[in-house]
Amino acid sequence: MLGHHDRYTDTALDVPSKPRMRGAVPILRIHDEEAAREFYVDHLGCSIEWEHRFAPGTPLYARLRRDELVIDLSGHEGDGTRDPSCGSRSATSTDSMRNCREAPTRGHHRKSTSKRPAGRR
Repeated sequence: MLGHHDRYTDTALDVPSKPRMRGAVPILRIHDEEAAREFYVDHLGCSIEWEHRFAPGTPLYARLRRDELVIDLSGHEGDGTRDPSCGSRSATSTDSMRNCREAPTRGHHRKSTSKRPAGRR
């Protein structure tokens, strides 16, 4: 009991003064699941941690990871932004850009076959 008279005082003293913050997970909007898998999994070497759909045939929501990088991909219309002038952006760092460029060996990224106009992606 840490020298206190009740368990509530002990619990209150064990709570840190500030909550611990962790890294942000960007949500990137996708329009072509096959192209997204080819790029993130085959080309960049990310692994899929989990996938979710509300029902068969509905848009995909997935979490991917590679080393310390974690990203969510979403096929849902409301995720990300629709305005190309303020589109979603994300940045990550790597210890070797050369190795990052050379590492993808399982496939080559191809352009999306989505029929949507470029400004509406």
